[in-house]
Amino acid sequence: MLAYFKVENFKNFNALEFDFEKARNYEFNENAVKDGIVKTSVVYGTNGSGKTNLGLALLDISTTLIDKPPINISKYSYIPYLNLNDNMNAKFHYKFKFNLDYVEYFYEKSCPFNLISEKLLINNNEVVSYNHLKFKGETKLIGTENLVIPSKDFNIPFIKYINSNSALNYEDKNNSLFKKFIDFVDTMLLITGFHKSFTNQGEGGNIDNIIIRANKLNKFQDFLKAVGINYNLIIKEINGEKKIFCKFGDKEADFWSVASAGTKQLAVQFILKEWIEIFSFYYLDEFDAFYHFKLSRDIVKTISEKQAQVVFTTHNTSLLNNDILRPDCYFILKDDKIKSLDSLTDKELREAHNIEKMFRGDFFDE
Repeated sequence: MLAYFKVENFKNFNALEFDFEKARNYEFNENAVKDGIVKTSVVYGTNGSGKTNLGLALLDISTTLIDKPPINISKYSYIPYLNLNDNMNAKFHYKFKFNLDYVEYFYEKSCPFNLISEKLLINNNEVVSYNHLKFKGETKLIGTENLVIPSKDFNIPFIKYINSNSALNYEDKNNSLFKKFIDFVDTMLLITGFHKSFTNQGEGGNIDNIIIRANKLNKFQDFLKAVGINYNLIIKEINGEKKIFCKFGDKEADFWSVASAGTKQLAVQFILKEWIEIFSFYYLDEFDAFYHFKLSRDIVKTISEKQAQVVFTTHNTSLLNNDILRPDCYFILKDDKIKSLDSLTDKELREAHNIEKMFRGDFFDE
C-alpha cells in the first residue's frame, strides 16, 4: 500500500505531505487500517483547496510509468502543471509498504512529459538512479547487469525501461519488491466526476462492456432498484457492440441517454463495489456529489471492508461519523497541509464523540 507521499511545486501546492502511516490504535472500525497504514480515508477541503489536484498529484506516478494511465493527460494541457509561485521543477516522493518492506520512488519533472531525474530505494538502499539531463544512470537489480544504460536521446522513464527490457528473476527479494511496486502503480485509479470509460488496464473498456462481459446486468438492475431506480435493463447490439438499454413498455433507450447524473455516478460505484479488488489504489474525487447522504455512508462503509486502498474526497459532513470510519481516517486539506482529525487536537477522540458536530463547530481549526 501507499504509506507516504510528498509533492513539491505542483499546481497549487508548494509542498504537501500525505502520511498514511500515522494510524492510531483505535479499537473500532479496524478494517479502515491495515498493517499500520490508513487504508480508507476521507478528505475534506474548501472549494479551491486542491482536492482534485491532490488526486492528480497522487496518480502522477501512473502517467509516468504506465502506458495507459488512469489520468486523461489532456487535464494537463489547459492548466499549469508547475506551481506558479516559483521556477522550480515538480518533485514527487512515493513510499510503498509491502508487508515489512518499503519501496520508495523519487522523481523530478519540468512538465508532465519531461523527467529530470529518478531514484528508486528498496529498504533504504538505492537500487536504481538516472539523471535525464546527463543521460547517466545505474541499476543494481539482479538481472540488469547486461542492460544497456542509455547515454543519449533517452526520454522515457528509466524504471519503465528496466521493467520492459530486463529479465528479472523474481525469486530475488529486491526484484520481487520491484515487481510489486510496478504492479501496484499499474492498478491505481483516479475517478473525478463521472467517467463512462475506464482507461486503465484491469477490466478495461466502458462500463457497458464490463457489466455485460461479467454477466452482471441483473445484479446491476437490482443494485439500482435497491436505491429506488426501477429500470428494466436489456442488452442490445449496436454496430457490433453490445450496449445497455432501458426498456419502457414497447420503447427502448440507451441507458446513458436517460440516466440522470446521479444514476451515472451509481454505475461507477457499482463497478467499484463489484470489481474493487482488481485495483490497488483508488482516488475518488467528490464521489457523492449527486448522492443521498445515506447512500454515501453505505458506500464508504462497504468499501472500507475491502482490501483496496481508497481515498475519498467530499463536502458531505454526514460521513464524519465514528460508526463509519475513525478520527485517524478523516483528513482536512488546507494551506498545503493535509492532517487527520486526531492530529488537529490534543483532546483524546473516542468512539462516542460526535466528530461531525465538532467539525461543524470549527473544533479542528488550527
